[in-house]
Amino acid sequence: TIKFLYILTGHYVYAIRGLAMEELHEHPCSKPKSRWEISTGVTCPSATVLNADTVTALTDAITKSFDSNPFVKDVTRTLLCDPSDYDDSTDELDIQLQIGSDCYTHVHPDH
Repeated sequence: TIKFLYILTGHYVYAIRGLAMEELHEHPCSKPKSRWEISTGVTCPSATVLNADTVTALTDAITKSFDSNPFVKDVTRTLLCDPSDYDDSTDELDIQLQIGSDCYTHVHPDH
């Protein structure tokens, strides 16, 4: 727990949620590495509609990741996808993917 880390190290530990990604260069197709928050056994409340190539590239990266963290997964994308593939009617790049029974939400790299 965070309290245990403080007791162990004597340093405060901070967590920041809700860091918004609003720029196109933050899209998971703009760079090879991205971070995804995992909601296990949950249907995405607003799964993002993306073209098939983008879904394939991001799903491939997530499912092939060796990151064993049960809460967030750092992934490296090897397949090409289009960073302009998102709903530009909102100010944020809120990308959610339903993969099997889990919902993956693209989050800020410092999340």
